[in-house]
Amino acid sequence: MSIHFICRGNMFRSRLAEGYLRKHLPQAIISSSGIDASNGLNGHICWYAQCIADCHNFAQHLSSTWTKTTQEHLQDADVIITLDASITKDVLSRFTIPSHSNILSWNISDVEGVQHDYHHAPQLLQEAGENWNVLKTKLDAFIAFSLPLFVEEIQEGYTRHCQQ
Repeated sequence: MSIHFICRGNMFRSRLAEGYLRKHLPQAIISSSGIDASNGLNGHICWYAQCIADCHNFAQHLSSTWTKTTQEHLQDADVIITLDASITKDVLSRFTIPSHSNILSWNISDVEGVQHDYHHAPQLLQEAGENWNVLKTKLDAFIAFSLPLFVEEIQEGYTRHCQQ
């Protein structure tokens, strides 16, 4: 199963979702991108996302850099998860969703503020933590739903292998 997350800049929500699922669903192909990610505006990952990943022990599963959403990202995805309704609208207007893909829209707030505004670091970290808790709840529910599908997929592959 291939799962692709899309947010605005690929620096917070989608990157955390990607890293968390990579840790908890290692048999899946997980990726992320930002519909408006662009060179010079975004870096590796925002500092508060890195703090969350470090605290929850999945930093080693984060992708190393941001990625801008392209049609190629969507081609092989079985599940495409956008992280708010405005992103869903933008994805549907800019790209063709493959017929085999399921698209889900989760309403996960982004952090309001400038990522390099260290004068407001405690507030940014608190808001990021609250948004992460909402995202993590959705991810945990997704994992609980997806695990039986992976077991079925593995069993079908094993059966095909034994029949050869």
